[in-house]
Amino acid sequence: MLFWIRMKKRGGRVIGTRCALFGEFMDSIDQAELEIREELEFVVHHEELLWRQKARCDCNLYGEQSRKIGSLRDLQFLNMVVSDEEIKKTLFDMATLKALGSDGLHAIFYQSQWEFVGPSICTWVKKNSNGSIDPDLNNSFIVFIPKVQHPECFSLFCPISLCSVLYKLVMKVIANRFKMVFPKLIGPEQVKFVAGRNINDNIIIT
Repeated sequence: MLFWIRMKKRGGRVIGTRCALFGEFMDSIDQAELEIREELEFVVHHEELLWRQKARCDCNLYGEQSRKIGSLRDLQFLNMVVSDEEIKKTLFDMATLKALGSDGLHAIFYQSQWEFVGPSICTWVKKNSNGSIDPDLNNSFIVFIPKVQHPECFSLFCPISLCSVLYKLVMKVIANRFKMVFPKLIGPEQVKFVAGRNINDNIIIT
């Protein structure tokens, strides 16, 4: 609680120095804002050290499983507002001609018409990335692919969900954020959810 009170006070001082400028540049106020920001970074660093110490104590009390925690910077990174460039890069990394979803459009449509639809897509993705999910976002087609030549029950079908491009775009934006944090939270012996790891790595660890 004390940490957040200190954060709020220092954040208020930063805003106060900005308001004091009134659109004019003043060396003294600019220097004051720089000093306050440095002090704010020091407080953040101090808080991270406290959490690391707590993690070590928890590890001694409850075992290895309690040690892995995200730092304050990781949490701030996950909570950052999604940028237009981040959305565009994610869209253009998607396969162009995957099976159609409920929107009836391929990713190549949005990629080729980005100049016209890009601003609307960015606004829509940001809206659906801040906790207010559109109820129509998860509309999907369910296709049952038979596993055998003459299936006679549902267990002999493989269900495939055909999601819309925009749904996959939102999910990929979120997944890309987690990809940056997972290596810090998941142990080296685990290979799932961490890009670049292979099950053969466990042979080396063993």
